[in-house]
Amino acid sequence: MIITKSTDQRVIDGVAMANKVLTDKKFIESMALRYNFDMCNMQPTALIAYTQRHLKLNMVEVVLFKPFFRWSKTMAMFKSAQPDKVSLSCRKLNRSTDKLEQAASIAGSIVHELMHLIDNQLPMFSCGHGDNNPKGKTWTVPYAFGRLAKTFIILHY
Repeated sequence: MIITKSTDQRVIDGVAMANKVLTDKKFIESMALRYNFDMCNMQPTALIAYTQRHLKLNMVEVVLFKPFFRWSKTMAMFKSAQPDKVSLSCRKLNRSTDKLEQAASIAGSIVHELMHLIDNQLPMFSCGHGDNNPKGKTWTVPYAFGRLAKTFIILHY
């Protein structure tokens, strides 16, 4: 399960949406039906099964961080030194004037970083996206899961 101790309603809503989409059978089935993901040597069904198992057995905490550089483009991050923590930039929480769209965007970032967490937990597999340049990485696991989670939330909730 994904949790937060934050009192910021934007974070609370994003965490709730991330939990909801990651347990939604339609979303899970749509991700499992993918043939494969770029830069990933793991079958989508195995990746989903491991993710669900991890979330069932562990608490993943979403925390806030404040980038030193005011204009940092970093929206969220995962650090292997802090397993089971996903960090959101407090400078990047205002993403939309629409409440659902904002919650969906934050949930998408949480899901993206969660996929890095899962990748870190599985040293025998690789399902990341290499460096932080998003160009050409649309169908890597973190970008695809995050983007598709956001889209699914907007279309179905």
